[in-house]
Amino acid sequence: MEHEIIQIRCDNCGLAERIVRVDGKVWICDRCDRSVAIPTEMELKNRNTGREIIQESQLSTDIPASLKKDKQPFCRIVYTEASPIAFTLKRVNTYPLLDLGENGFGFYAKMDDPIAARMAGDKLTVEIDVPILESPIVTDVEIRWIHTIAPKKIVRVGVQYCDKNEDLKKILDKIYNYILARPELWVGDE
Repeated sequence: MEHEIIQIRCDNCGLAERIVRVDGKVWICDRCDRSVAIPTEMELKNRNTGREIIQESQLSTDIPASLKKDKQPFCRIVYTEASPIAFTLKRVNTYPLLDLGENGFGFYAKMDDPIAARMAGDKLTVEIDVPILESPIVTDVEIRWIHTIAPKKIVRVGVQYCDKNEDLKKILDKIYNYILARPELWVGDE
């Protein structure tokens, strides 16, 4: 009998671990002893997000239709607790979220990445993925600046939202609250 492996994330300390999914059981975080309910097969099907990281339902945030994928994103921006530089160097077309503000956000990219060849003023469609979201946000942004971090062969990119609608503002508020309520996750520049 084959067992389904899922990755589950502690909503208290952020520790993620791959486990065998067993209906009706709980997972106890090794770092902070917080218990997390393991979703049943039906709950996983109903979520229908195709995401690996599962959140407890009270933290999950539905995405309004205006921010769901209706066009192909150019790049994927993800919230990660890994070292942003190591994350960047290991991936293609997926970038670590460095900072997030009401007008835009920043991320790292490799110098030889197509993003690094872009210019200020270029517009992109991006997908922003944070663990509390049921599915990623898709929105248009404009590149405001690109700075080279020479010794690391990485660029830091700053973008601004092209059209900040009310739905995006509400989701950003939930993301800020998620991060601000967990100061142990605050990450500064390296």
